[in-house]
Amino acid sequence: MDDPVTTLRADTDHGSAWLSRFALDALRERAAAADEYDAVAALARDLRDARPSMHAVANRINRVMADAEARTPAAVAERAAAVREQAETAAEAAAANAAAELDGPSVLTLSRSGTVLDALGRADLGRVSVLESRPGGEGSEAAERLARRDDTPTVTLAPDAAVADLLAAKPVDAVLVGADAVLSDGSVVNKVGTRTAATVAARAGVPLLAVCAAAKVAPAGTTDPDLEPRDPTALYDGSAAVAVHDRTFDRTPPALVAAVVTERGTLDAAGVRSVAETHAAMAAWDE
Repeated sequence: MDDPVTTLRADTDHGSAWLSRFALDALRERAAAADEYDAVAALARDLRDARPSMHAVANRINRVMADAEARTPAAVAERAAAVREQAETAAEAAAANAAAELDGPSVLTLSRSGTVLDALGRADLGRVSVLESRPGGEGSEAAERLARRDDTPTVTLAPDAAVADLLAAKPVDAVLVGADAVLSDGSVVNKVGTRTAATVAARAGVPLLAVCAAAKVAPAGTTDPDLEPRDPTALYDGSAAVAVHDRTFDRTPPALVAAVVTERGTLDAAGVRSVAETHAAMAAWDE
């Protein structure tokens, strides 16, 4: 395996669920071959800190290290394998729970969350509208994947800026999005454009549901999430004095989020806070 920390930092193609599983695989492989716990712990720290915006990575690495029965490479390898398996089943269970929450045949989504796509595949839908999700445009691939399914609903792809016009022309029963992080106050950090979609949906009386594994709940005390500012020259490379505001993620306030659906079911405000406190406590392995 190439240097996993460098790969983790540079990856712009995958979401936090996939990257957390990649990090767990890297930690397990290194621990299985290591002689010294300190070397494994050093890699765990580097993996944990590689993508601050994606709390599933840090939370799952912290769970491995906190739950290892002994400070040995073998114990870490064993726990990494177990947490990796739990990560797979968590995503599947969250998707099933989200599908059960969808009340109506039409849904709007954006970006390319694997958990969202799984949930949409489980639900009985007649129509799915997908926003293209710039920068990156991964919503186009999500729309294509949905349209190629055997039991496919009608799929419509639209530019992000058309979300209000889209909902006026093709009303939906719910907005379903993934989450790269859920903060302890119930805010959802997800691909930029989520807050706009949530605002437009709220104006139309349409609920927005966020689906993710509980591992994506940020530790208690996280108040300033990393929204990953992008290279400003990707948006403007001219010579005028133009400031650029271009970030990968945005933060949707809890007032615009009808539900956070996880493998544990729908988390209310107290449930989110409880998970956040647990995740904060797990970080104590490195103190």
